[in-house]
Amino acid sequence: MVTYTERIISLPVFGHISAASFILCCTLYTIQSENASTKPSDVISFLQYFFLVAFEIFLYCYFANEITLKSESLSHHLYKCDWTNMSAYNRRLILLFSGCLQQPMVLYAANYFQIGLDIFTKTMKNAYSLLALVAQFSDKS
Repeated sequence: MVTYTERIISLPVFGHISAASFILCCTLYTIQSENASTKPSDVISFLQYFFLVAFEIFLYCYFANEITLKSESLSHHLYKCDWTNMSAYNRRLILLFSGCLQQPMVLYAANYFQIGLDIFTKTMKNAYSLLALVAQFSDKS
């Protein structure tokens, strides 16, 4: 199921997370350059857009992280079930399933990076770094 899900969402999520730094940077730069006293509605609109894009990326990262955490706890819960009183067939199935659980289920974006909360943090840091770079170049102009 993870492989099938990853095949469907891998490229769109990769593109979305990769473009998010640039989108967030441009939005922050626009907010910074806007005059809040003359156009408060524009600043509020850009702030809403910024938080919407950040929240969208956060949802991808949060739920991918939850999948990983829940899959890590599956082997513990599997061991805690009353498997000793089960039939031999069910015990073999549990043994096979526990072998599959040796590695946690992890979602990757285009087989390039693991989707998780650390990617959200890196995306926000990249947006701020791009903003600092753009602000530095615009001050020199």
